[in-house]
Amino acid sequence: MVVVGDSLSTGYGTSPDFAWPTLLSAEEMGRVDVVNSSENGDGFLAVGDDNGTFVSHVAEAARPDAQMIVFFGSENDMGADESVLGAAVDEALQTARTSSPKARLVVVGPPSYTADPEPDRVAVHDTLEAAAAREGADFVDPIAQEWFVGLDGLVGPDGVHPSVAGQYYLRDEMTRALGL
Repeated sequence: MVVVGDSLSTGYGTSPDFAWPTLLSAEEMGRVDVVNSSENGDGFLAVGDDNGTFVSHVAEAARPDAQMIVFFGSENDMGADESVLGAAVDEALQTARTSSPKARLVVVGPPSYTADPEPDRVAVHDTLEAAAAREGADFVDPIAQEWFVGLDGLVGPDGVHPSVAGQYYLRDEMTRALGL
């Protein structure tokens, strides 16, 4: 499994050891080999701390033998032009499909910490959902499932990034969402 994500998938604010992909790999005890190709600050359009995007990360990490490629987020794309964002999501999914033709593609929308997410977050969600449908990828909807909403202790002091407990929560939600 290849995970392409932003700081919610790197363990930012805790440690890479507590990033949900690392925790998922440990929970699966070798049954699932997870390659975490996530970068703080990046997105489908947003350029991360190491100058990557979801498109460049999937191009680098996807392999012909990958069984699943998961794109997680990204709220870093909030405020982007929706048509430009949609084209970038399409490009990422097409790159994944070309590089890993047998892989299940999964797009996870950005989570919201409130039951009333900002319009820009909803716009990213809607753009990702539409692109997933166009490209034949599965869409996981943290907003509709209300991940984090009303749950204490799951978000760190910055109010944005999951705490250690939040990373374990994401691991459990992703395990369910992916059918592992």
